[in-house]
Amino acid sequence: MGHSNIQTTLNIYNHVTKKAKQNFEKQFANFATFKKLIQKLIHSMNKKRNPLAHKGFPILKK
Repeated sequence: MGHSNIQTTLNIYNHVTKKAKQNFEKQFANFATFKKLIQKLIHSMNKKRNPLAHKGFPILKK
């Protein structure tokens, strides 16, 4: 790595690893939020297409 002290290398990579973990956690939270929004949108669209579907009635075919 080029550092004369192993502790310097460990400190640098520990910092990088913490940043990567924080970034992953943010991205995962964004994905979870996006997934919930999509599920709500699909549910809303299904209710408009077949208002009785959310109450356990099968989708009515035209």
